[in-house]
Amino acid sequence: MRPIRVALGIQSRRKHSGAPTVLPLRVKRGNEWETLHLPYAEYPLVLEFFVFGILGYIDPSYAGGVRVRGHQTFSFGLHPEEVKARLGVEQISAPRQYSPTDFAKMTAKVGYAMAVAVGAIIPSRGRPDVVDSILGKVDQIGRWVGTIAEPRVLNNDLLHDVSVHRAERVSLRASTVSDRSWKSDLWCDSWKVG
Repeated sequence: MRPIRVALGIQSRRKHSGAPTVLPLRVKRGNEWETLHLPYAEYPLVLEFFVFGILGYIDPSYAGGVRVRGHQTFSFGLHPEEVKARLGVEQISAPRQYSPTDFAKMTAKVGYAMAVAVGAIIPSRGRPDVVDSILGKVDQIGRWVGTIAEPRVLNNDLLHDVSVHRAERVSLRASTVSDRSWKSDLWCDSWKVG
């Protein structure tokens, strides 16, 4: 995400020191691929937001990692088709700057910090399990980060949209066809700050 932050001049503690002034772009002319290095103003900056599977905490089939159902791509600056036309090439390819797991960890970190800020998590009462996932000590980030509501409605006036939900543990009882009972713990939204 750093290239977008640099291109848009978003504030940085280090003033983007050490940021490259050009970015690599693979282009295809005829049957040949080559790598060009373009300045930010000429680069097709895109940001990919992943649409994750349902959180593992409420999905009994969750086995680890993070599940991706799709993505939404947002373009900043020149549109990729415009860049192709300007360069006179058939195809372009830019390297992804981050993995779905890194994106999920960043999302969990933001959510954790926000929950602490509004008092939904009190660190002095103990370290929540999500911290080990954020730090990469366990491969369980998909247990805590997921996509539940569809479709997601974006507020065009905001750069970011964060909501904090306080969770209460509830029990769900159900009967299967064979009439054997099962019990599952779920998280339930009880109030929203946002």
